[in-house]
Formats: sequence, C-alpha cells, structure tokens
Amino acid sequence: NGRAEHAPKPHFEHLVLDKKQFGFFGVPKEETLQKFKVKPIDVLINLGNSSHFKATGLSKLITAKCKVSSFQDPIFDISIDSDKAINISNYLQQVVVYLNMIKTT
Repeated sequence: NGRAEHAPKPHFEHLVLDKKQFGFFGVPKEETLQKFKVKPIDVLINLGNSSHFKATGLSKLITAKCKVSSFQDPIFDISIDSDKAINISNYLQQVVVYLNMIKTT
C-alpha cells in the first residue's frame, strides 16, 4: 500500500510493484507482466500475506526459479514465517540469509 520509492532497497537487482501496476479488478496490467519477461527471474519474494490476492495471483503468473512467501501455498518453494511485528526490511534480511544458506551455482 505504500509508495515504491519508500520500499527497502536490497543490494541486488529487484523490481517493486505498487497498486498502479494493476487494473480495477486487481489483475496485473499487460505492461506489468512484460517487465517480468525481460530477464529470467531467480527469486520471486511475495511480501503479501495469504489474503493479498493481487500478490498471490501475480506470483502464480510469473515464472521464477524459486518463489518465497511468508505463508504456506503450493506455488511457493520456500515459506519463511514472519512475526507480525517484524518490518519488511528485517524480513527481507531474513530471506536473504536463508537464500544464501541454500545458494547453488
């Protein structure tokens, strides 16, 4: 719900979406989907929860080598539970730690 420019900036190439990239019914706009087809995606990190249908729907539409979320769903390869009080920046740091633990070449 916040502005993309206020999102934490990780040290790797990333793309942050906000509500402007979605249509009225929460369907991603075609130009949004095209952004994901430019380069192969190594990791998709869903920062929403199980009730955020836009984020979950987008996660289903995008092809990535690994998909991470904070809730259980068959479309995600890794589920890293988070405390409700933890902020996004700390959660992303936790995700990066786990990804480094399983890092492959």
